[in-house]
Amino acid sequence: MKSYFSRKCHVFYQGKMTSSRQQKGEKAIWQRRFWEHQICDERDFVNHLEYTYYNPVHHGLVFAPKDWQYSSFHRYVEAGSL
Repeated sequence: MKSYFSRKCHVFYQGKMTSSRQQKGEKAIWQRRFWEHQICDERDFVNHLEYTYYNPVHHGLVFAPKDWQYSSFHRYVEAGSL
């Protein structure tokens, strides 16, 4: 997925290329530590979902997941899943 997107992405969106990235054949549109992960089962899904809910808390942007207005957390609470 990353390879296809990187090749097809317009150069305008690819960002500044450093010599290090050029040597490694990397595009500037991806964070170096980013990797894709296929969800394996229900527990894996819940773990990843909880990670995304607590990420704004971890980075000091809000005090609780409910405070992050852009989160799907609110939909899960309304549906009774959380």
